[in-house]
Amino acid sequence: MDEARFWEALEYRVSRALAGVDECARLGMWCDGFIAHAVELSTSPKRIVGQAWVCFGDRQERWTFELLLPDNVERTDAIVWSALLPAATATRWLTIDREGEHLVVAPADAVHSSA
Repeated sequence: MDEARFWEALEYRVSRALAGVDECARLGMWCDGFIAHAVELSTSPKRIVGQAWVCFGDRQERWTFELLLPDNVERTDAIVWSALLPAATATRWLTIDREGEHLVVAPADAVHSSA
């Protein structure tokens, strides 16, 4: 999986995760894409930050996001994009801050279920 395919796949994965949260589903929340602005490898945790388009029905809002990277990533060309995409049945990898209009995607926090 290359980087472009990753961001598209993450958009759909986040939309499915939002649909699975009662309050988010009631609000019609979904994700219409991500734009990465910076890769921060000298921070702890290492991360990619940028803008996410979060929708409520047909109304779009520009939110910020963080994608937390594994500690062993030393260079951007060493990122294994497929390893950052949470499994379709995984939970607990997405944090939604509605007040701060911010998403945190933490693939390492994913809990895999058999459902």
